[in-house]
Amino acid sequence: YALDLEGKPIPFDIIEEEIRATQPFAVFALRGMLAVSYFEKALYELPEEEMTSERIQSLADEIEQKIQGGLSPRPLLSVPHLVSDEASCYYQGYTLAEMSVHQTRAYFKKKYGYIVDNPNVGPTLTKSYWECGNSRLFLDLVRELTGKDLSGEDWTDSLKETTEDRITREKKEYDEVILQKA
Repeated sequence: YALDLEGKPIPFDIIEEEIRATQPFAVFALRGMLAVSYFEKALYELPEEEMTSERIQSLADEIEQKIQGGLSPRPLLSVPHLVSDEASCYYQGYTLAEMSVHQTRAYFKKKYGYIVDNPNVGPTLTKSYWECGNSRLFLDLVRELTGKDLSGEDWTDSLKETTEDRITREKKEYDEVILQKA
């Protein structure tokens, strides 16, 4: 399971350390992504007569308060996508992509029980997502692979999981794969 050059699996302590360092804060990444999209929406809906530097700064603060629960360490107006016309609406794409990652991972976990070092994952991703390039619609690709319309359910489920529950679940999965590989 995630073998090094000597054939030894990654120690679970390293996985646990990463979970403890990130799981309690994972929801902040989602809120940060959503705040950009909601600010952009609010900005597009702002009446022309309100379009002043002060009002835009105030709107950014309002969205941060509403979505993130306070002012962000990365102010919305520091996100370059918002001030670059060719990058407008990119954050919606980032959020949809992250949703699809969680949904795809859940699909593989349900189908195979594990993802890391699974010889089926790479070829399936290649055939289902990458082979067609941009000739197919993103939402169709996700639906065809996972059997479900794109949804944030798997992402939000992962965020609801407590740190201790995630460690317990991942340790169980880790031990099962190690046993299978032995």
